[in-house]
Amino acid sequence: MSRRVYIDDLSDIEALVAAGYGASIHVKSALRAHPDIAVRELSGAPRARARLAWRGASPASDTLKALASLLQMTSSETNGVF
Repeated sequence: MSRRVYIDDLSDIEALVAAGYGASIHVKSALRAHPDIAVRELSGAPRARARLAWRGASPASDTLKALASLLQMTSSETNGVF
């Protein structure tokens, strides 16, 4: 009988997959090279919407504003989907 386990720590997930205890689906940006893990892109997989977040009590730095501008430009070209 198969059993589902939910873990939200990426390092723990990678260790379990590398040890042969199942498989996992990740967003591409979360994947890191691991010698014991094979990675395949899912064709036809839905794309994810991205959001930019920062500490609300801190003013947005020039770097953050530049990143937000770049993401908005990219978002307009891809209809908000990366």
